Amino acid sequence: MLNKKEASEKLDTHLGSESKTKGDLTCTGGLRVDGDFDGNINVRGLLIVGKGGKVKVNEAKVKDAVIAGNFEGKLWAENRVELEKGANFKGEINCKILVIEEGVTFNGSCSMGKEITPKPELPKKT
Repeated sequence: MLNKKEASEKLDTHLGSESKTKGDLTCTGGLRVDGDFDGNINVRGLLIVGKGGKVKVNEAKVKDAVIAGNFEGKLWAENRVELEKGANFKGEINCKILVIEEGVTFNGSCSMGKEITPKPELPKKT
């Protein structure tokens, strides 16, 4: 499991539970979504979708992801994806490591391995 204390300290963008956001979002740090998001996500760090979060994307490119809410679309993770109990995932996952807890609804496909093709183009640190 990802160290959640370390991960939460590196989150620099938060979409709160009352937010409804549409468009393309790029973050050089981490992102937590507790509201509704519709668009594309490009995150250099960790993506967290909280229990109340609803994410619908064409494509999300991240380093790591922890999904506890709803996610629909393509998820490209450079390293690890964790689907926590109660999560609802519909789409495609490409990652090196996948953890699915009991109680997750998973409808889709997953490709895993050491080399992910195409490799996500993450935003550069400034």
